[in-house]
Amino acid sequence: MRRVFEDGPPRRKKRPSRRAHLLRHALGQGLRVGQFLARLEKRNDEH
Repeated sequence: MRRVFEDGPPRRKKRPSRRAHLLRHALGQGLRVGQFLARLEKRNDEH
């Protein structure tokens, strides 16, 4: 995910391209999945 974010298109003052929008969306979704899994693992460790 870090590579996708770093290799993404350079920031412009214009409206972001469709590809840039999709990449940012995918990055956000991936982070949310990671947060969910981390919470799930923590909950399982408590039992």
